[in-house]
Amino acid sequence: MGKFLLSAAFCAALVLALNGVATAKSGKGGSTKAQTYQGTVLTIRSNMIVISTTDDNGRSMRVSAQVTSDTTVTVNGQPATTDNVSKGENVSLTVTNFKATTIAAQ
Repeated sequence: MGKFLLSAAFCAALVLALNGVATAKSGKGGSTKAQTYQGTVLTIRSNMIVISTTDDNGRSMRVSAQVTSDTTVTVNGQPATTDNVSKGENVSLTVTNFKATTIAAQ
Protein backbone atom coordinates (compact mmCIF):
# COMPACT_ATOMS: atom_id res chain seq x y z
CA MET A 1 0.00 0.00 0.00
CA GLY A 2 2.87 2.36 0.83
CA LYS A 3 4.48 1.87 -2.59
CA PHE A 4 1.14 2.56 -4.28
CA LEU A 5 0.69 5.86 -2.39
CA LEU A 6 4.28 6.86 -3.17
CA SER A 7 3.75 6.06 -6.88
CA ALA A 8 0.47 8.00 -6.94
CA ALA A 9 2.10 10.99 -5.24
CA PHE A 10 4.99 10.88 -7.72
CA CYS A 11 2.60 10.76 -10.69
CA ALA A 12 0.56 13.65 -9.31
CA ALA A 13 3.69 15.73 -8.77
CA LEU A 14 4.89 14.94 -12.29
CA VAL A 15 1.55 15.98 -13.84
CA LEU A 16 1.55 19.24 -11.87
CA ALA A 17 5.15 19.98 -12.83
CA LEU A 18 4.51 19.36 -16.52
CA ASN A 19 1.37 21.48 -16.39
CA GLY A 20 3.38 24.30 -14.83
CA VAL A 21 5.99 24.09 -17.61
CA ALA A 22 3.31 24.19 -20.32
CA THR A 23 1.61 27.16 -18.65
CA ALA A 24 4.90 29.02 -18.28
CA LYS A 25 5.69 28.56 -21.97
CA SER A 26 2.29 29.53 -23.27
CA GLY A 27 1.52 32.33 -20.82
CA LYS A 28 -1.90 33.33 -19.60
CA GLY A 29 -4.85 32.04 -21.54
CA GLY A 30 -2.64 30.03 -23.90
CA SER A 31 -1.22 33.07 -25.70
CA THR A 32 2.47 33.84 -26.01
CA LYS A 33 3.97 37.21 -25.12
CA ALA A 34 4.73 39.50 -28.05
CA GLN A 35 8.43 40.03 -28.79
CA THR A 36 9.80 43.01 -30.73
CA TYR A 37 13.03 42.80 -32.73
CA GLN A 38 15.05 45.50 -34.51
CA GLY A 39 16.84 44.25 -37.59
CA THR A 40 17.54 44.22 -41.30
CA VAL A 41 15.15 42.59 -43.76
CA LEU A 42 16.63 39.52 -45.45
CA THR A 43 13.41 38.35 -47.15
CA ILE A 44 9.92 39.78 -47.29
CA ARG A 45 6.94 38.42 -49.16
CA SER A 46 3.20 38.85 -48.87
CA ASN A 47 3.07 35.91 -46.45
CA MET A 48 6.42 35.95 -44.57
CA ILE A 49 9.32 38.05 -43.34
CA VAL A 50 12.85 37.12 -42.27
CA ILE A 51 15.14 39.61 -40.54
CA SER A 52 18.71 39.53 -39.29
CA THR A 53 19.19 40.82 -35.75
CA THR A 54 21.22 40.13 -32.60
CA ASP A 55 20.23 38.53 -29.32
CA ASP A 56 20.86 40.03 -25.86
CA ASN A 57 24.39 38.59 -25.91
CA GLY A 58 25.25 40.20 -29.25
CA ARG A 59 25.07 36.96 -31.24
CA SER A 60 23.68 37.19 -34.76
CA MET A 61 20.34 35.48 -35.31
CA ARG A 62 17.50 35.34 -37.80
CA VAL A 63 13.85 35.85 -36.94
CA SER A 64 11.08 34.74 -39.28
CA ALA A 65 7.35 35.28 -38.97
CA GLN A 66 4.19 34.65 -40.92
CA VAL A 67 2.61 37.79 -42.40
CA THR A 68 -1.19 37.65 -42.26
CA SER A 69 -4.08 39.94 -43.14
CA ASP A 70 -3.93 41.11 -39.49
CA THR A 71 -0.31 42.30 -39.79
CA THR A 72 0.06 46.08 -39.61
CA VAL A 73 2.76 47.37 -41.99
CA THR A 74 4.04 50.96 -41.88
CA VAL A 75 6.82 52.85 -43.66
CA ASN A 76 7.93 56.07 -41.95
CA GLY A 77 4.77 55.88 -39.83
CA GLN A 78 2.43 55.71 -42.83
CA PRO A 79 0.24 52.68 -43.67
CA ALA A 80 1.91 50.42 -46.23
CA THR A 81 2.04 46.85 -47.55
CA THR A 82 4.85 44.31 -47.68
CA ASP A 83 5.45 45.47 -51.27
CA ASN A 84 6.63 48.81 -49.83
CA VAL A 85 9.32 47.18 -47.64
CA SER A 86 12.57 46.11 -49.32
CA LYS A 87 15.40 43.72 -48.58
CA GLY A 88 18.11 45.57 -46.63
CA GLU A 89 15.73 47.98 -44.89
CA ASN A 90 15.85 48.39 -41.12
CA VAL A 91 12.60 47.40 -39.45
CA SER A 92 10.99 46.90 -36.10
CA LEU A 93 9.21 43.53 -36.15
CA THR A 94 6.75 42.46 -33.46
CA VAL A 95 5.98 38.74 -33.37
CA THR A 96 3.32 36.83 -31.43
CA ASN A 97 2.90 33.07 -31.85
CA PHE A 98 5.20 33.07 -34.92
CA LYS A 99 2.98 35.68 -36.64
CA ALA A 100 4.08 39.21 -37.47
CA THR A 101 1.72 41.62 -35.73
CA THR A 102 3.56 44.78 -36.81
CA ILE A 103 6.28 45.59 -39.33
CA ALA A 104 7.55 49.15 -39.07
CA ALA A 105 10.17 50.29 -41.59
CA GLN A 106 12.12 53.46 -40.88
